[in-house]
Amino acid sequence: MADTTPAVNWAQSLAQGPSGRESAYMDYDSTRHRTVLFGGAFQGTTSNTFFSDTWEYDGTTWTQIPTAGT
Repeated sequence: MADTTPAVNWAQSLAQGPSGRESAYMDYDSTRHRTVLFGGAFQGTTSNTFFSDTWEYDGTTWTQIPTAGT
């Protein structure tokens, strides 16, 4: 079977953004062409950190978005 996947060139992004985390929610907003990240957690050796922040990524820059009601 022939490979029909187009070639993709990957490059490391040096953009500053949200801290490392797990169990976050992420989706793509096709209207605004942005990836949206919400929440998550970081499990440390002595304590856990839970996030309720929202971030957007436009392919170049991460931007923290104010969350309503905070």
